[in-house]
Amino acid sequence: MTTFFKPLHNELQTLANDGVLMAISRGQEKLHHVNAPIMSVDSGAKTKLQRHKAHNGRCGCGFCTHPNLPVPGFPGNQYRFVIKDKGVLVPCEDRTHCGLTMDMLKADELDRKGLLKRSTDGSTYDHLNGVLGISCMAGIPKFDVAFGYVIDYLHTILLGNFAAVLKLLFDDKEAASEIPNIDKRLKVIKPPHNMDTPTRLLSEKSDWKGTSFVWTSFLFALFTRSAENTTCKIQASP
Repeated sequence: MTTFFKPLHNELQTLANDGVLMAISRGQEKLHHVNAPIMSVDSGAKTKLQRHKAHNGRCGCGFCTHPNLPVPGFPGNQYRFVIKDKGVLVPCEDRTHCGLTMDMLKADELDRKGLLKRSTDGSTYDHLNGVLGISCMAGIPKFDVAFGYVIDYLHTILLGNFAAVLKLLFDDKEAASEIPNIDKRLKVIKPPHNMDTPTRLLSEKSDWKGTSFVWTSFLFALFTRSAENTTCKIQASP
């Protein structure tokens, strides 16, 4: 990962420190310094760029210091971001650029001394507060290694939050019985001609992709709003 992104890292450093000359008018040039304060990264790739544990591992959050504790009752060795552990609030603070940078340097030093355990394939699995080593993005001027990565809309919002909301709403047996009725209403709604994503039925939600959530979630919002208005009219009628 470091080798792959090294040219980008070097170029961003050059643009920020040395700048680039740009023509502003005839015969005149101005030196511009370019910075990249934020980056948009796929959730799966973010941990590799940060040299950080994944979100479902110990100390896996890149934004806070929550230890991410194992919860009894879940299959396998699963970790959850619980509020309390045995009735006691779990300590948690926001990560900072300075704090993460220090952890990166310490983890790299421990790794060089052989004090971080390694798996058989050579990849580090031990960590320091979730940090595995120095990120290839560290050292880029004006870039915050803690909060410089914007939220991944596809995996975090669509395939994460919205999928969880649908699961909470329709995994109940009584609610699931209404899915065929909702499918009927979704079938008669056609997307605009400039959208090539077909309307996905709610009964197919386990197979939805990110683009399906974008359009169908919009339709679902219209449907629920329409259902609320219909209910109000029924209740208000004599």
